[in-house]
Amino acid sequence: MIPKEQRWFEPLMRWLTFKQRMVTMAKIATCAVVMGLAACGNNDDLNDERLGDIKVSVKENLDGQPYSDLNSVKVGDFIRYDLEVTGSGDAEKYDYKFNPYSVGNIPHQLLGKDYEAWLFTDVNYKAYKDKNTAPAQRKKIMQESKLKDVETLIQPNTKYVLLIRPLVPGTFKLDSRCSKSKKGESYSVIGDVPINFNCTKLEAWWVEIEDQSGGLFQESRSHNAFYFQVNDGTAETDKFLAEKENKKMTFEIIYDGNTYTGDFVEGKPIWFHNSEQGRGAPPVDKKSIDYVRLSIVETGQKPINIEYHNIYMNKRN
Repeated sequence: MIPKEQRWFEPLMRWLTFKQRMVTMAKIATCAVVMGLAACGNNDDLNDERLGDIKVSVKENLDGQPYSDLNSVKVGDFIRYDLEVTGSGDAEKYDYKFNPYSVGNIPHQLLGKDYEAWLFTDVNYKAYKDKNTAPAQRKKIMQESKLKDVETLIQPNTKYVLLIRPLVPGTFKLDSRCSKSKKGESYSVIGDVPINFNCTKLEAWWVEIEDQSGGLFQESRSHNAFYFQVNDGTAETDKFLAEKENKKMTFEIIYDGNTYTGDFVEGKPIWFHNSEQGRGAPPVDKKSIDYVRLSIVETGQKPINIEYHNIYMNKRN
């Protein structure tokens, strides 16, 4: 007689009650499912292990900048980020790339329209900033480092300097990224390069106001009125300086040795100073504001101070 094949759990089951048998069978089924999932996960792990990982370190560097934090950035300012990409595997077997990921359906993400960007190696950036570097060489470094709306090959385990120059005011949330792929293969691992800042457009000017027109028996009298205006963007997401309940915004200006203060409203011309009257408006010798500070106090939020320095003024009619 040929004995029947005996399953490994049958001797154990003979000693169990019906209820205990059902519990044991459920546990065995659960273990089988977990082992199956683990086997599937191991395939992914092997794939990642084959490709390796990618790590991205990005940090703003405000050294030498005219602003103290990323809330005080103006249109046209350069924002520096120190970028380093690390990963196993060298550039002979893998492609490492930087992608600005310019997307048109998200506000302020279009490279060339909303902002400009440059990616330098740390060595090239130092040469660019070196006063001893010839102007033609500095220009060449700048041109070669300027990013376009395509992926740019980079080197692993290398320090880079990323410069961002906003062209419009607004709240920027750039979704740049770095990738690593094996040469000849499309599969890649991604490392995010999150870049977030607020940018404003600040304008300042004066106008000549006639107080008394000239006539046969009287001379004309005029004075200059000085204004400034700050815009934080026109997109729905640009609400950095928006008015709302329980939010107080004020300004402080230092101009020509004097201090002026008052309430601030985004997007509106704000008067801060009148010159003395004269036979015709007196000439404006100092054409720049030394200092502008916006103070924001909002219930439940940390106070914010936004500072600008050396703001040029022009004459308007």
